[in-house]
Amino acid sequence: MKGMPMSAIRLLVIAGLMLPLLSSCRTGAPSSDKQVERLKAQINQNFRDPVPHFQLAQVYQQMGELDKAAYEFDTTLQLDPVNRQAQAAIVKVHRLRGDDDKAADAAKVYMREVAATPEDSLALGRAFEDAGVSDFALATYEQALRMAPNSAAVYKQLGYYYLNMKNSDMALKNFRRSFELDPYQEDVALELGRLGVKVAVQKPAKQAPAVKKK
Repeated sequence: MKGMPMSAIRLLVIAGLMLPLLSSCRTGAPSSDKQVERLKAQINQNFRDPVPHFQLAQVYQQMGELDKAAYEFDTTLQLDPVNRQAQAAIVKVHRLRGDDDKAADAAKVYMREVAATPEDSLALGRAFEDAGVSDFALATYEQALRMAPNSAAVYKQLGYYYLNMKNSDMALKNFRRSFELDPYQEDVALELGRLGVKVAVQKPAKQAPAVKKK
């Protein structure tokens, strides 16, 4: 590099340092595009299969293509109207778009759909939690609790919810109530132990062996 100005040498050094970064960006970028192509091909083969629509929506959401994600989540729900994950995901997309009112309206519609049984409410609540809309998850769990105020399963789910929210006091309260209602739950006993409360899991009573007829 004799005779080359120092400024030019510095530019070459910077270019050499940047080249691996640019290369990694180029190699990483096609990943999402390839997923899109693959999922579109699956959709073309069988448009009425909701699974690739849902997966494509997830890819678009990760890419920040929220309009496309919303379209594919909507399509998923047209093909599979009780897909709780898709319901929760579309609520999340509305929120990511900054449309909190639309997110709340959609969540209320889906919550009304599951208002008949606590099991369905728990399923939607878990989907909301997985999608990252924890406020709607809590509202749906509380809806389940109103329907089944003595359900160990509902209190357990609330315990895990508060545990994920780093609220140990509320997690302990709900796990304790769940265990009072069903003292056979080893997983709940484990969580109580981690929270500083030791409990003994009851063992189901053994049934007497059936007497064979002579």
